[in-house]
Amino acid sequence: MERCCPKHADWRVLADHLLSDFATEPAERVLRYLLDARVLTERMALTDEDALETAELMARYTLMVGLGMLADSARTDPQTHRMNPAAERDLAPV
Repeated sequence: MERCCPKHADWRVLADHLLSDFATEPAERVLRYLLDARVLTERMALTDEDALETAELMARYTLMVGLGMLADSARTDPQTHRMNPAAERDLAPV
């Protein structure tokens, strides 16, 4: 998967790049995926540089699959999965 830059200086720069690259998506959704990825990288105790790179790839992958830009190859039985209505409401633009 292509990245926008070889490296990001910090989480703010990464967030700005993802918001720019996925401008058609609600900002709350993009930032939620990035926050989820950041929490996971913190749990893995990655270095700052590795955490930024890993979180970017995780967030990009999730966004691209959600937008139909990539096939979700992780599933052995691909099918459409509807998001929990409460979660969709939480991520809906305000």
